[in-house]
Amino acid sequence: MNKQRITITAFIFKLGDDYLGFLRNLTPTVLFLSLAFFGLPELGSANWSLEKIGMILFSLGSLFIAASAMAVNIVSFAKKALKALQELQNIEVKTPLNFWQTVKLLWQEGNAKVVMFFFVINIVAIMMVMTYGMNYAFNFYRTISSMVG
Repeated sequence: MNKQRITITAFIFKLGDDYLGFLRNLTPTVLFLSLAFFGLPELGSANWSLEKIGMILFSLGSLFIAASAMAVNIVSFAKKALKALQELQNIEVKTPLNFWQTVKLLWQEGNAKVVMFFFVINIVAIMMVMTYGMNYAFNFYRTISSMVG
């Protein structure tokens, strides 16, 4: 097996379109998550009305959509990133491996530790961006609700 040294720039350019798609998919996720967090405080209310039940169902639906979209987006991006790492390291796999087997293979056979570290740091940074995005969206929704009510 021919091991090749991978640079972060080579990895980013190999994964460029998939990375941009991953970032584009964060926007609707942030909006659905902020909608869910906007309505979930209604769960703490002692008095229940039809309007509050509708708001809770809407919030739980938004939470489900956001969680499933996040999971699909992260898993899809991770699979594409691992495939790009395999291609950059010239690692050929005869049988398809699951996600964790691929990570283990790349960690043991390749020299992708720096790129994997970048991948983890990037996910943490994206979660921080989502947190700030939700904060701004939540403030926007709160402003709209105060103008209406």
